[in-house]
Amino acid sequence: MQGNFLRRTQIFILLAFMAGMFAGSAMQPTRAMAGWDLGDLIKDGAKGAIVGGGIAYLVKQNAKDIDKTINKLYKDNDFPIGAATRVVPIVDALGTKHVGAAQIVGPQAAVDEVSSVVLLETSFLDKVFRINGYVPVKGNVDDLKRVAGVGVSAVIDVKVAP
Repeated sequence: MQGNFLRRTQIFILLAFMAGMFAGSAMQPTRAMAGWDLGDLIKDGAKGAIVGGGIAYLVKQNAKDIDKTINKLYKDNDFPIGAATRVVPIVDALGTKHVGAAQIVGPQAAVDEVSSVVLLETSFLDKVFRINGYVPVKGNVDDLKRVAGVGVSAVIDVKVAP
């Protein structure tokens, strides 16, 4: 058990480092959906697929452990979650790139329907305010539907640099 955990941790660190290296060279500052340029999306598609694939792998391999850790964090601080939870990938507004992970919370039947969380971003007042909206969805890229009754209780970041 200890050896398996150590091996998974080593793989996680290696993939996180690789994702950070690619993200640093491939990702541009986030833009509001209305400001996206299709040419940029196509040009950066291969690099984004590599980063997104690494993130998707990390989320899939570690989702249950991450979920347990978040639930323990809430419980240890006297804010226990009284509903079903699960960790799923966060995808961009087009539903094409994996950009992180989120813990979702809600009734078990609704949580089971969620395939990912869509990240919507915008800013206003000359970028003084930045808004990130997280929408739990089901379906595939061509047909995403919001899942009612499910919210996001945590967003998971990976530290790749000191």
